[in-house]
Amino acid sequence: MAGSEVKKMKQEHAIHNQVTKTLPWWTWILPGLVCHLGTQMALHFEIAPGTAIWYPPIALSMVMINWWGPRILLGLYVNAMFSAGLWDLPRWYFWPLYALPETANVCLSWLFFTRLGKGKCWLPNVQETLRFIVWGMLIPITIGNLYLHIQFTMLGDFPAAQVWAEQLYCRYLWLSDPHGSIVDIADPGDGKTRPGSIARRVGRRLGMLGGSARQTVH
Repeated sequence: MAGSEVKKMKQEHAIHNQVTKTLPWWTWILPGLVCHLGTQMALHFEIAPGTAIWYPPIALSMVMINWWGPRILLGLYVNAMFSAGLWDLPRWYFWPLYALPETANVCLSWLFFTRLGKGKCWLPNVQETLRFIVWGMLIPITIGNLYLHIQFTMLGDFPAAQVWAEQLYCRYLWLSDPHGSIVDIADPGDGKTRPGSIARRVGRRLGMLGGSARQTVH
């Protein structure tokens, strides 16, 4: 029984690998368009420079890369690089660096789950779903988020003392990351930010979005 299951698993992976090799040309282009659309949506949830409470491109890219392979990284990287200015990160010469954590985050998802873990991207059972959550999401997100903080600190976007002290003090609330998939929502320029003020800022932002939606309806 075990031998037949192993044989079936090998056949499934062989079919998936063959399909991946024969994907149509538009699978190179569509990821970039999807990521850009997700970025435009996320901009409505921006609460601080470089920070939003919802950022779809990472989650969408994690799905696409485990189905279509690393080809989607090109569109993801290009979108992240040219969208950096939209997140109030004006130093254009650092835009190629700002795009790296997001791209590394998604790449690690494919590397850990599909490439090394031989995971099934179609998630046929609970076991595969749990494996994807751990190896395809949680671990890559944690590594990517750490990389993001180190890079922001080295580039001077976050003061080093503030970043690490507030991480230990739980002053940063991990919700959604414009350059990864989870990031702090505290204002990087405010050394006196407290969890209460973060919650109030999120509430005000959501209230503004709700008001805009109501005005649009009327």
